[in-house]
Amino acid sequence: MKKFVLVLCMITCLFSFVGCSSDSSSSYKSAPSSVSQLLESETPDMVTSLTGIGDSDLDNMMAAYDEDGDSPNPGMVALIQAWTSNRDDLGALVSIDSTRTVVVDSDTYEVQMNATFELRPAEVAVDFQLENSQYVVSSGRFDPVFTMGEKLAQAGMNTLMGMGTVFLVLILISLIISCFKFIHIWEEKRKKAAEPEKEPQPAAPALAEEEEEEDLSDDMELVAVITAAIAASEDTPADGLVVRSIRRKSNKWKRA
Repeated sequence: MKKFVLVLCMITCLFSFVGCSSDSSSSYKSAPSSVSQLLESETPDMVTSLTGIGDSDLDNMMAAYDEDGDSPNPGMVALIQAWTSNRDDLGALVSIDSTRTVVVDSDTYEVQMNATFELRPAEVAVDFQLENSQYVVSSGRFDPVFTMGEKLAQAGMNTLMGMGTVFLVLILISLIISCFKFIHIWEEKRKKAAEPEKEPQPAAPALAEEEEEEDLSDDMELVAVITAAIAASEDTPADGLVVRSIRRKSNKWKRA
């Protein structure tokens, strides 16, 4: 079920991309008849002439209309560039089917034409601006009209390219993260190599098994206990025994 919903969402997105374009010319109002007749009588011939010349003539026209050329005209330069960038998708001009002139603003008019080319139809538009009582080309465009299948194929290709880019970036990030452990190992080895070697500490001297002998003959209680113990073991009166010295020879004495 989740896979079905995901596929449905993708198809919806594709159709939404295809339907994003709209006909902006519907918001324009028609130009006065005098302006329409003047512009519509000259513009189709200009477009036909432009689409029929070869590459060398186009280069010469671009040089002439360039700002450093003999007849500077940025509008004609834009129109020529629009044609050269779309002619591979259109092919040669077959016919101009319809023409209308609309008002863009107070001094700018646009001649809109539906034309048929060898490969596909196109919407051609040429803008004119009123300067010194003359209409001068200010810009232009050639918009190929693609079929629904072509739009879907293009949208699918864009989606695949976008998803592929995302996955490639994710794979690259995962590879970088996986290298962090090797970087950590390298840093640890570098730290160990930079640390000075520690000299071994000498071992603590072993504790002497025997401590210095300690004279305990002044301990009267200890003397009395030992005298009584010897008298009992030897069956001898205690008065006949004299303890002259008692010495401790082992640390076991202290633990007793």
